[in-house]
Amino acid sequence: MSVKTVSLEKLEQTVKILERLAQHRRERPTTKSDEMYYDLFNKYVSRLCRAKDEGKFIAAHSVLVPPELFYAMDMVPFHLEMICMMMAIFLKEEEEFLARAKAFGLPPEVCSTHRCIAATFAEGWAPIPDAVVWTSQVCDNTAKSNELVVDQSHAPGFYLEVPYRFGEVSARFLAGELEDLSNGLERITGKKLDIDRFVEALRLSQKSVGLLQEIEVLRRAVPCPATNIVGTQILNIGWLFMGQPESVAYLELVRDELKARIVAGKGVIPKENFRLISLFIPPSHSWRLLHWMQREHGASVVAEPYCTHWGDIDWDFKNPFLTLARRMYSNPISKEMQGPVEEGLIEDSVNDALKSKADGAIYWAHIGCRQTCATIRITKDALRDRAGIPTLVLDCDLTDPSFVSDDAIKEKLEGFFETLAENK
Repeated sequence: MSVKTVSLEKLEQTVKILERLAQHRRERPTTKSDEMYYDLFNKYVSRLCRAKDEGKFIAAHSVLVPPELFYAMDMVPFHLEMICMMMAIFLKEEEEFLARAKAFGLPPEVCSTHRCIAATFAEGWAPIPDAVVWTSQVCDNTAKSNELVVDQSHAPGFYLEVPYRFGEVSARFLAGELEDLSNGLERITGKKLDIDRFVEALRLSQKSVGLLQEIEVLRRAVPCPATNIVGTQILNIGWLFMGQPESVAYLELVRDELKARIVAGKGVIPKENFRLISLFIPPSHSWRLLHWMQREHGASVVAEPYCTHWGDIDWDFKNPFLTLARRMYSNPISKEMQGPVEEGLIEDSVNDALKSKADGAIYWAHIGCRQTCATIRITKDALRDRAGIPTLVLDCDLTDPSFVSDDAIKEKLEGFFETLAENK
């Protein structure tokens, strides 16, 4: 099946919404980093809208494919999960996107984020990519939905095989996969990879990862100096801008804001009642829940091992493909789930709970994700037995607001907060 006639109307509407959100933040200031977040998101989507007119090569890719290589080759990255899902959410057209995916033949059991991808390309709501790149890392939905994008767009596809266990042998194998990808992109474009530019992108990634690790420690301060949405925001900026100066500038601003609050002895809220670790990704259509938890109940998210816990990386710039492979294994989600969960998510969850003095944990059980939901029981048991804290499992959907209402989630959260208060 081929893509229908392409219309960028929805993508252009998304740009206008992002512009209004950024302006709203400037007129009603929250934090400078919050303003920059929407400015950068707008920059990314705007560049994607202009790419074809400017003769740029569009490299569509899945969530765990690193963008550094594309930036080094002067391509426009197209983060499929992020852009297709957020387009539906910003336009408040989740129902339409998911209905189109259903008509295309995808049932509700398929992750809603990937159903949004299918709808986007079936309906021609995004520019046709010049190449599609995806990986075997963690998400089984990714393996199939990106095949759909290739079939619909007739773009060449590149599949990165990522060994299950991390180690030097696995990293070297993955480095070979990345080098093959580079060679394939060179054949398509007729342009050679600029190694110096590639190394510079990796150096910027090294700065970003260092800042992310610093932010992770700063969030443990009592009271917590971070808003509940900062973890999701830094995750998103990393997915979009890793290897670019924008990522470094944004993370430096976040870091400096947290440091300033710690020096002043202040948290984001007047009184912090509960300290929580957050597991998996909160519903993207309802960030207001995170604000509500902090504002109305004094519940601060102080650690997010699944989303913000980076591993250590051996940065060897004389071997850039090997370094990028190590970076892929060490980023959040991959670090937690690529390989035995006992060696990733469980250890990091327990350690983060202890180091951040957490009172409890929330597990956002996205109905469409078989991988993360499969780890619920083992994670709950480990946090109870080794960190002494309870875990609330919240059934939800990343993209579909009709799956469960905000009021139903709030009711469960309020009951959980009552339990935490009784245990203090």
